[in-house]
Amino acid sequence: MIEYMKKIGFTEYEIKAYFTLLEYHPVNGYNLSKLSKIPRSRIYEVMESLIAKSAAFEHLENEQRLFTPLSPSLLFQRLKDEYMKVLNNLNDYAMNLYSEEHKTYEQKVIKGRDKIISFIKLMVNDAHKRIAFSIWDEELTELLPLIQNKMSEGVFIRGIYFGQNSPVSTLVPHRRINRYVAEKKDRYIIVVIDNSHVISGVISQKGISRVTWTEEPGEIDIKDDFIAHDVMVNSYAYQVEDLHYEETLDLIRKEYFCFNDKEYESFNN
Repeated sequence: MIEYMKKIGFTEYEIKAYFTLLEYHPVNGYNLSKLSKIPRSRIYEVMESLIAKSAAFEHLENEQRLFTPLSPSLLFQRLKDEYMKVLNNLNDYAMNLYSEEHKTYEQKVIKGRDKIISFIKLMVNDAHKRIAFSIWDEELTELLPLIQNKMSEGVFIRGIYFGQNSPVSTLVPHRRINRYVAEKKDRYIIVVIDNSHVISGVISQKGISRVTWTEEPGEIDIKDDFIAHDVMVNSYAYQVEDLHYEETLDLIRKEYFCFNDKEYESFNN
């Protein structure tokens, strides 16, 4: 919690003093110093700073200076309001400076699975109309609460799902998933957001995770069409009972990727 409080502008001593005040109040400077393990030579300086931030109050009782905290609900709501006002003003100022005419469409590279997931969450959270996914079970599990929240807001979710029993009805499970997993060494992800952004690349727990993000319209259309094609083929496959259909598709993949017979047979386990 100390690191979180530092991020919103509190020093380590201020944090210790405030959290101690929440448990013990009202309290004088001497006892607060002992309880919080803040040096006595610093305690009043720290409390003056907390009072200046309206996080604590001082009153006299029997000629003693006693300190009490502002309740957490009031403190954090006030900080939230202040930060939102600052962020909104900064956003307005920055957007006035930002020129769409100078927008470049080069691909930005994001490395590391945690950073990739965090960035995808940021982009998904900002979606307003439609998100298309080509996504594996591991990543869908992490994004599922956010996806469900966006669906409740009326955002359309479409795409292909590499796993069993898709938890999102509009994500079509990929046919013959066990064979497909046997063929692939890495997991891939594609996320198309509002036809304005696309994130795509390799994402896995143990291997190298590296994706690109771009706003280039052509790249967005290519990736969106790729997902649409996967959805159509797999949706159609579920309606066809003829086993020769699956065998034919497998042979087409063998020919396209130039698999030899041994490789091809190994995928059928």
